[in-house]
Amino acid sequence: MLFDMYKAYGVSAPENRYATGALPVPTVPETLAEACKIGVEAEIANRDLYDRTLLPAVKGYPDITLVMERLRDASEENHLPAFRRCANRG
Repeated sequence: MLFDMYKAYGVSAPENRYATGALPVPTVPETLAEACKIGVEAEIANRDLYDRTLLPAVKGYPDITLVMERLRDASEENHLPAFRRCANRG
């Protein structure tokens, strides 16, 4: 969805800084339970990033706001519960 927005507004997508080596690749957790706990933390941070930073920054653009809300909702309603279920199994 974001790539479609970039294209619609004639903006280049930012580079993947992990792929270029500009950011270090995180180490792989030792257990699935640990990975799931990291996933829970990441999805909460992702949701908060949308709510606190990204959505306020695009409030004048209804089409971008809709995309950002859908992505935030996917984190909160789909990804976060899945990671929580996984973390609770361990």
